[in-house]
Amino acid sequence: MKIKFLVTTGLFIHTSLAMAWVLDDTMSTFASNQIAAEESIQPDLFEQAEKSTPAENLLSNLNLSELLSISDPEPIISPVAPALVQSTPDVDPIQKMPYLLEKKVSSLTPKDIANNQYNIALQKIELKQYAEAEKMFLDILKNYPPHTLSRVQLSKMAILNNDYILAEKWLIENPDYFSNHPAYLQTLALVYERTGKKEVALKVLEQMPTEYRKTVEFYSLLASLYQQTGNHVLAQRYYNGLLNREPGNAAWLLGLSVSLDSGGEKKMALTYYKQLLEHRDLDPKILSFVNKRFEKLSKR
Repeated sequence: MKIKFLVTTGLFIHTSLAMAWVLDDTMSTFASNQIAAEESIQPDLFEQAEKSTPAENLLSNLNLSELLSISDPEPIISPVAPALVQSTPDVDPIQKMPYLLEKKVSSLTPKDIANNQYNIALQKIELKQYAEAEKMFLDILKNYPPHTLSRVQLSKMAILNNDYILAEKWLIENPDYFSNHPAYLQTLALVYERTGKKEVALKVLEQMPTEYRKTVEFYSLLASLYQQTGNHVLAQRYYNGLLNREPGNAAWLLGLSVSLDSGGEKKMALTYYKQLLEHRDLDPKILSFVNKRFEKLSKR
């Protein structure tokens, strides 16, 4: 029998991070990462550090429901995931507007107009005028249906409302609008992950252009999916890489602990469970689960 435990990754995100609604259309530039990994840690999967930006990816803060399974004869544990924690959006517009202002209104293309309206909609979000922003995204798609990031924003709004049918609809309602934009692919993979289509989510992530893969958001979702589909070797690899980037992050420690536990490496799992018990402010259900696993493995 397997013990199944529902984990909400968003519980462990540092409180200093704000929920963001936007991924940069041009993507962040990268600088070399000189941080050396400890001998016990997987070499840095990211290779290059991302340029810091005021906003963090929604995928980092959004509650990613992970179904973590551990082979054990104990009864099934399946606590209800807490509700999404609403936090203030920190908006970083994907495009700067000055180049648009230099053009005469009569020379603007439909795409230019859509991008202009998109930036205004982002400002609405920054002001917490969510209904107005949603209406603007809808108007953009009405006048210019291929606008990928308006679809992404509407999908994210639906995810925040736990409406995954609508979230998926915005991304796949017309095959002609399928995009390889990293924000589009990650959001679509997240929708499939949240609706139990783990293998489909993995296939979507595999379509991500190589140059956009080395991000915390990408690897956190990938590690979670490998863990949920039983590929604990790869899950351990990516959780180790995430810990190399963010040492002590409780979400990554939990993911690695459960992957080691499920993969039969009980001694190593015990070590990481112990580290988790030293963390403050863990959700009580997570803390209870870690305590039980620690006590169970300590008796062996």
